[in-house]
Amino acid sequence: MAVTERIAASLLIVCALPAGAATLPEDRADALYHSYEGGGLEVTGPSVLVRKAYQDKVSVWGNYYVDMISSASIDVVTTASEYSETRVEHSLGADYLYDRTLMSVSYTNSEEDDYSATQVSFAISQDFFGDLTTLGVGYSRGQDEVRRNGDATFEEDVTRQSFSIELAQIVTRSLVVSANYEGITDDGFLNNPYRQVRYLDPEASRGFSFEPELYPETRNSSAFALRALYYLPYRAALRSELRTYSDSWELDAWNVEFGRGFRGTGGDYKAMPSGHTTAAFAFAAAVTGEVALRSPKHARLVGVTTYGLAGITAYSRMHSNAHWLSDVTMGAAIGMASGWAVTRWHATRPGNRVDEIFLGRALSPIITRSPHGGTLVGASVAWR
Repeated sequence: MAVTERIAASLLIVCALPAGAATLPEDRADALYHSYEGGGLEVTGPSVLVRKAYQDKVSVWGNYYVDMISSASIDVVTTASEYSETRVEHSLGADYLYDRTLMSVSYTNSEEDDYSATQVSFAISQDFFGDLTTLGVGYSRGQDEVRRNGDATFEEDVTRQSFSIELAQIVTRSLVVSANYEGITDDGFLNNPYRQVRYLDPEASRGFSFEPELYPETRNSSAFALRALYYLPYRAALRSELRTYSDSWELDAWNVEFGRGFRGTGGDYKAMPSGHTTAAFAFAAAVTGEVALRSPKHARLVGVTTYGLAGITAYSRMHSNAHWLSDVTMGAAIGMASGWAVTRWHATRPGNRVDEIFLGRALSPIITRSPHGGTLVGASVAWR
């Protein structure tokens, strides 16, 4: 069983509005296949999205999404055998454009062996002040049904409601800022119907018993996000963000991001700039510069080779989701500037103190036979 958890959903749902003139989404037909593996959980499946506009006023869309789940997570391993199940989700929606106002409505139904979820959403957004400001509000209501495999008598309900308000502003042609707030209320059975606590029980034949976990039946949460995007050439951008979250279960969280990439396996962020990219381009710039001074006819071959390897390093950092394009771009710039600076400094200052320290001394090992028949091991130091 895999109850789809909506943990801290506000932090994910609250997103920046696309600022600009109100327009219908473009026509599209997408067929995708998604895959996730981690923590003993594997999720795969297809997704199909189709959207079509009519007379530049109405756009309708439909989405079919499947999760094929197999799990051997810590909860499963400690209390049950591995399992597999399939979740199927259908969504339908429509957008209506009237002047600078865009209204949207959608319906979503999700079914799996032991969980059913239905949600209806409505949103409206309005452009102001020459289409530079966008204000939007939204409301959704969902009704879920929680079941438990192997127990036909178990059935609980959950009601979910959310309200959001979003404001986006185009400050300059390169800078967009947005502020978002969302409040969510969950009411009903909020437990995991399979998770239990084991405790010592002298009266039990096996010496212990299980007790289902207990949670309050109501959870109110709110999230706020303030974001800024500054667009750079070549489809890159600098991004900053402040997010806060709090709920009635006394969970409070906040975080600030600036020019950061993705969260690593150790929980750290890979910050701007990319260190791997910086080192690779610094090496390429220094080696190419030195070769250009000492053997100009080989400079092009060396440059293509070293910068090519540095470019592969930068691409690998983005491909592995360790950095954004802005991170590796900044790393490449810093690395090349550093390599060029070192090469130029060295070329214009022959006999400098650094050379005297590192190049003016030589350390040589000595291994020879002793006049008395033994072996002598030592070192010889020479300097100028």
